[in-house]
Amino acid sequence: MIGVPLRPIPWARVRDWNCLACGECCKWFVIPLRADELARILHTFGEWAIEFRLGKAYIRKPFSRCIFQYRRQDKWLCALQEVDMKPVACKLWPFIPLTKPKYGRDQEAAFEHLGERFYVYVDPRCPGISLGRPSSHLVQRVLPEIIELRLGMRTRQNFTTSRLEELKEPLPFKSSLNVIHDARFVEPERAGYPLIIPYPGSSFMKSWLHAIKAEKLDEGHRRDFLVA
Repeated sequence: MIGVPLRPIPWARVRDWNCLACGECCKWFVIPLRADELARILHTFGEWAIEFRLGKAYIRKPFSRCIFQYRRQDKWLCALQEVDMKPVACKLWPFIPLTKPKYGRDQEAAFEHLGERFYVYVDPRCPGISLGRPSSHLVQRVLPEIIELRLGMRTRQNFTTSRLEELKEPLPFKSSLNVIHDARFVEPERAGYPLIIPYPGSSFMKSWLHAIKAEKLDEGHRRDFLVA
């Protein structure tokens, strides 16, 4: 991203932010998991969904994308978010809320909420950021929610995630993703499917086959998805 500074900038230089569901952050970063997040994902999906590096747990990225990311229409969506298992690290990005200033410009980064002072920086690489004088939406909606997510005071996202009302199709995995215990990897760029394939016989396979029919894939392409 030519011309975009890599160093985080203070929130006071940001006019507004909206998640575009572009999926770039799910490609750029590995996702660290807290102990409670690790336990839930292991219990639901098994060890195949996790990789360990130097004793720390991360979501697996077999094809340079998070395995729980999938394309729907022109957006990249998070299957974990649909079942309330989205990691805090994902919920917070591109914001970096801290209790002490870390990247300079202390006054511009300072943000008062709940009677306490925090220092909020923003990763300028996110395409959803617009620079300028902070909007009321950013100050009154987005930043308070970021702080409360960071403190564990809330888990639901209202203003810090993509607005998906414009999607004409229902999200396909909300009712069945949490019962998967066995799955296979699939290459991420094919026809807008998630990076996991349930084994035949699982309850999730029914919705998967329905999605395939809806997409009207040719027989050869369909076979590519359903075999290891």
